[in-house]
Amino acid sequence: MTTSTPSNPLGGTVYTETLRGVRCVRLSVLTDETTSPERQREADDIAAAALGIDFGEGDALREAVDLDVSASKISPFDRPALVVARPSGRV
Repeated sequence: MTTSTPSNPLGGTVYTETLRGVRCVRLSVLTDETTSPERQREADDIAAAALGIDFGEGDALREAVDLDVSASKISPFDRPALVVARPSGRV
């Protein structure tokens, strides 16, 4: 008797086009001295460049910015600037 392992339909996939992404910037407490959003953008840009992900630019920039939004009090699915498509009927 032989058993088969389900194959990964994306296994060995090589992407030849740049992937599109959304940069997300969140900060719990916004103050005049805050520099974290800029640091988050820089870190996101470095990671995206390494992975071949494009956030767009200018009017086509895909970025969700939630400043003064607590991660411990607000679910990512309820963040004001981050709209997440999810199957109907699921939370």
